[in-house]
Amino acid sequence: MDKCGASSRPFCTDPSTPEGFCCSRDSYCILAAANTTVICCPRGRDCHKIQTVPCMLDLMVPPSDFQTTVLQGQLPRCGNNCCPWGFHCDENNICVMDQDQSIPPPDASVSSGTGTSESPTPTHSSSFITSGTSSATSAPTVTVYIDPAPDNQTGESSGTDINTGQIIGLSVGSVVGIVLITALLYFICRLRRSTKADADADADADAGDH
Repeated sequence: MDKCGASSRPFCTDPSTPEGFCCSRDSYCILAAANTTVICCPRGRDCHKIQTVPCMLDLMVPPSDFQTTVLQGQLPRCGNNCCPWGFHCDENNICVMDQDQSIPPPDASVSSGTGTSESPTPTHSSSFITSGTSSATSAPTVTVYIDPAPDNQTGESSGTDINTGQIIGLSVGSVVGIVLITALLYFICRLRRSTKADADADADADAGDH
């Protein structure tokens, strides 16, 4: 991943952005948590819902897709991982952006926006990491993964949604209904034919008597 300031990863232009923060050209900077945090959101999305990230603040430095000046404290837990500052975890373990972004991260010390952690470089699942740790000059970074559901949806099933069991039940019920209707029509036809045959027999018998 290119360093901040490169042509492929320009600095964020919002004057409220911490100094040295950047995003790639195919994404844009979103400020969060009282302007302490930047999320690099893919263009065309609003990133109000994102997937969880590793609970390691030392990963959230430029040029990651998540960058913060608050490198101490505990990120909001979400399942086995965490949400970045300015987000909370919903019932589906998806990180949802807080409505009030004027609130800074709780109980956290603010450090330089371009500072690095003194702790050893951690190893994380490749599903979150965009660069490896094989090179001494490279550091792991965190990538934004958008919730698979479109941003204009809540991710919750609406009242008109039908699950697979209901579809199967409706299909079986329809087949049974068709069979019953066919049997009823067949019975009615047989009954009518039987009644007509009896009437014709009675008419023949009356004619023979005369």
